[in-house]
Amino acid sequence: MPSLHAAGRFETSHHPLPALLEEPGATLGLMRVDKAFTGELVGKSSVWMSYHRSKTDPACATYVALERIQARIGERSGSFVVAHLGLRGPGLESLELPIAAGSGTGDLAGISGRMEIVVSEGEHAYRLDAQLP
Repeated sequence: MPSLHAAGRFETSHHPLPALLEEPGATLGLMRVDKAFTGELVGKSSVWMSYHRSKTDPACATYVALERIQARIGERSGSFVVAHLGLRGPGLESLELPIAAGSGTGDLAGISGRMEIVVSEGEHAYRLDAQLP
């Protein structure tokens, strides 16, 4: 299987939707986040997110999302979907970003692997570690 690696930065644009549930202890909501990627992966995506925010402890939050990325990586172009699971709380910070099986199109058909996101000083960076058939 050929390896496919890419790294770079992305900009985000957030589009919150009205909260689904407002309770004394938590907010449940939906949000769309649009991204523009630069670097070794050039393209755009839309992330559809469902989230929980604790009202009693602002350090606690959870989100799940699906992101469809349309991009060019080197000479390959196509799209794929990344699943998100983000957990944050006291002593816990976790973000899993696997590529959804069977989601690749075009030159990216059959892609598998994962992404990483790093946020530092307000800048968003990504790293893609994937394989193609």
